[in-house]
Amino acid sequence: MGDADVPRRAAAHRAAFHPSRVTEESYHAVRRAWPYRPDLDWIAEAPDGSAAAFCLVWLDEANRAARIEPAGTAPGHAGAASHGPPAWPRWTRRGGRARGGRW
Repeated sequence: MGDADVPRRAAAHRAAFHPSRVTEESYHAVRRAWPYRPDLDWIAEAPDGSAAAFCLVWLDEANRAARIEPAGTAPGHAGAASHGPPAWPRWTRRGGRARGGRW
């Protein structure tokens, strides 16, 4: 996920977790925090270009563990984006690397 995705990512978070105080500025702060990795910040893109769903994976490479938080689906997209990328179960069990970005 890149800087250009932040407005729709923040909007999807607010929609999925209403009421939410996440703003574009606060999400930019998350992106600057350690151990944030943009390749583990995923957006499911709806046909209209909006963010239908999202998740952020926090990786602990030393312990080969991952935490997926937050993960949410914007209202109106639950059926289309509820399955997540096929790499999730394998990646979290084996401690491997995921291919982040959009699925």
